[in-house]
Amino acid sequence: MKSITILGAIATAVLMSACVSQSPNPTQSSTQAQTPSAPLPAPTAASTAPDQVFHCKNGMTATVKYNVGEDKIRLFVDTIESSAILSLAPSGSGERYVSANAFYNKPAEFHFKGKDGNLSFQDPYGNKVNTSCRSK
Repeated sequence: MKSITILGAIATAVLMSACVSQSPNPTQSSTQAQTPSAPLPAPTAASTAPDQVFHCKNGMTATVKYNVGEDKIRLFVDTIESSAILSLAPSGSGERYVSANAFYNKPAEFHFKGKDGNLSFQDPYGNKVNTSCRSK
């Protein structure tokens, strides 16, 4: 009878040790457990590019800031002292960014290739502003 009790105690000890070894490590932090195994994507060329300043024929200066996010820019126009986030849109050539709700909560578009660009948006009265721009 003693041998059955001893065997039962050994079996119980083996089962309990198996359960303990399968439980998560209590010293492991929750942030380590949730870390994804895939590497983070490398920053895109646009997200690491320096600001680009365009001087427009109508006297405006438009500054393009690339560090907003993937496929987005922040366009700051000095004469209206306002900026807007524009999203990358299809273009036949160069880069074209648009927003349906930019300056004065109206549509805007900035299309440029190299040093030449074109800025168009509506002023607060609904007049279309369209000017060519060039960076140095």
